[in-house]
Amino acid sequence: MQNNNDNSVKFTDLMYLFVSKLWVMILVAVIVGGSVFAFKYVTYQPMYKSTGSIYILRQGNEKLDDADYNSDFSLALSVVSDCTKLLTSRTVLNEVIEKNSLPYTYGDLCTMITIENPVNTRYLEISVVSESAEEAKLVVDSICEIGKDQIVNLMGFNQVNIVDEGTLPKTPCNSKFSFTIVLYSLVAFILTYILFVLMYIFDDKISDPDTLEKNLGLSVLALIPNMEKSKNGDKGNVKYGETATQRRRYYAHNWKENK
Repeated sequence: MQNNNDNSVKFTDLMYLFVSKLWVMILVAVIVGGSVFAFKYVTYQPMYKSTGSIYILRQGNEKLDDADYNSDFSLALSVVSDCTKLLTSRTVLNEVIEKNSLPYTYGDLCTMITIENPVNTRYLEISVVSESAEEAKLVVDSICEIGKDQIVNLMGFNQVNIVDEGTLPKTPCNSKFSFTIVLYSLVAFILTYILFVLMYIFDDKISDPDTLEKNLGLSVLALIPNMEKSKNGDKGNVKYGETATQRRRYYAHNWKENK
């Protein structure tokens, strides 16, 4: 750019730069967005998500007074995280794999599972993401059934109920990737503009008389153009920014030819 004496960049300069380079930024954004879309389209693998839930209850059919009930509820809340850990333990997941003859290792199956606990509740929501909707539901139902028994046997709870069996998803959970395309395009657009701004700021070439007057405060009294001949012998356009040595050589050569 043309560095001012105070090294400041005017808003009008940035706006002019934005408008003049807008087509380039749009082109880059379209190219990036199109590339992301093509990559997503080629590598797209539909995934299905099934969700089931269980409810943890300390006591069975025993009658509790208010104090016992509050104590029981607090205890159940305090061990929800332990139950969550148990549901993704090797004991539970290996049994799920063996029962359904799944082609997964413990690690593979663990990455497919998400367990959430709504705030201040004894509900545990188990979600499984798989390439097959039927398989996702099968795994959720198995985890709920096997996990329920393990919580009762290992943690001393008298009752754990399955509230919702796994859902059978009809549509993929990852079918919408338009947001990703828009995000990448927007980032490309902004980065391209930032690049142009940086180039503008650090460009200290004096390319015209106005820049000289603006940066150094000197008035231009005369211009010495550098004229180039085109292939057909006509004079070319005036070019600025050439060194004095280049201009002298050009005029000396031109003088010899015309002598």
